[in-house]
Amino acid sequence: LTAEDYVELKSNHRGTYTRHGEWVKPVFPSNISCQGSPMTPYIFDDRCSFEDAGDALLEWYNVGTEERERCGELGRQFVLNEGRMSSKHLSESFIENIETCFEKWKPRAKYTMEAV
Repeated sequence: LTAEDYVELKSNHRGTYTRHGEWVKPVFPSNISCQGSPMTPYIFDDRCSFEDAGDALLEWYNVGTEERERCGELGRQFVLNEGRMSSKHLSESFIENIETCFEKWKPRAKYTMEAV
């Protein structure tokens, strides 16, 4: 997956994509609920089962220290490079998106008049 894939996908919480780096042991949600409030109309709340989380932790434990460290370094390199999740990349993305907001900003009217 690339960053562009997530533009349409938005999330992989249903396990649509199963191909991943060798540093990943995915744990997908066993249930997905829709939460909401007046300020946040809806947001999906995903929860994995404790059995699935425990199995993934045990799998990492069983591979041994050297393999865990090797995979950890691969994951770190992904995050810092292709994943664009370093502080430098995240701050550049933040600035770019805030500038886009300013460019496309359309203020709301303070009030509206409607004939009844």
